[in-house]
Amino acid sequence: MPGLARSDAMTCSAQDRRRARAFTLMELLVAIVVIGVLIALLITGLNAAGKFARKAAAQQTISALQAATNQFKDQFRFLPPLVHDGADMGIADPVARGAFDDTGPVYQDRYGRSLVNVYKLGEQAGRDFLKGSTLPPNQPYQDARYSKFSLPFYLMGALDASVDGVDGLGMVTPAADGSWVGVGDAMSTANKRFDPLMEGGQRSARIQPNYVDAAEIAELNGSNPTDLTNRSALVDASGRAYRYYRWLHEDTVQNTADLNIPAILLDPITVQDAQGNPTIDVTDGNAELRSATWAIVGAGPNGLFGTEEIGYLRSKMSLPGSMSEVRVRQEAASDNLVGVGQ
Repeated sequence: MPGLARSDAMTCSAQDRRRARAFTLMELLVAIVVIGVLIALLITGLNAAGKFARKAAAQQTISALQAATNQFKDQFRFLPPLVHDGADMGIADPVARGAFDDTGPVYQDRYGRSLVNVYKLGEQAGRDFLKGSTLPPNQPYQDARYSKFSLPFYLMGALDASVDGVDGLGMVTPAADGSWVGVGDAMSTANKRFDPLMEGGQRSARIQPNYVDAAEIAELNGSNPTDLTNRSALVDASGRAYRYYRWLHEDTVQNTADLNIPAILLDPITVQDAQGNPTIDVTDGNAELRSATWAIVGAGPNGLFGTEEIGYLRSKMSLPGSMSEVRVRQEAASDNLVGVGQ
């Protein structure tokens, strides 16, 4: 019948339109899901690429700092001294000259001169400290044999003119005792000026004045400094200061434990195994580390050194309390950036 045929045709046409709309919606949902997956993959890739780029830039900074440190040694015939950074380091002993006044890295001597508070290798107390003799027993990660300020002070001259003789970056001739030749001496003649050995304008290496690190204070059982002057640190992209470590070997070295290498430069599992067992090679066969007496360490993209208070590390990395301390420290330090020298 013609009327029925027309009705059936209209019904089929409406059903086809509904199916077409249904397929279109289904395709749209699939497209949305696919786009979402692609965006997630893109974000993951960009994050990974960004992290790689930051690490590469920071590694270049470490290499530049190594080169600048060696240049300083060649030019002035001594390594940049280890600066006592202040109250945040958690130690207040007379090893460094002004350490009784433990508020900052610069102090006034009895003649009114501003001097940097350095550990002196010419005194037994200074040598004992760099050997680790005065560190807390069985606490390998409470090691204060580093400075946040040695590198910017000695490689860049990031001090007041009353200390290093130059306003802004740069300095006059430094001395190993924390003074700069002729500064503070009214009878001194004009002294040669030296430009910075390291640039500090990059994102991976910028000078941060008034630097304080709360995580470091907790790490070393220190206290907040009361004076923030002359506290310019060289920081990475995450805002953590590069650390300059120095240490001395024992006079007689019978095994690698006698090298007195700071734990931050060693594998945490090896450090644990070596406690009470001096026959273990703490360097894991690293010949360069065996001969080294200084190191520059950056926290890497995760912003952690692995030496921080263990609860802080677990919190920052969202790690379970069931994970062992050595594994937590190993994970935190896995992207550290390290350069060593003699």
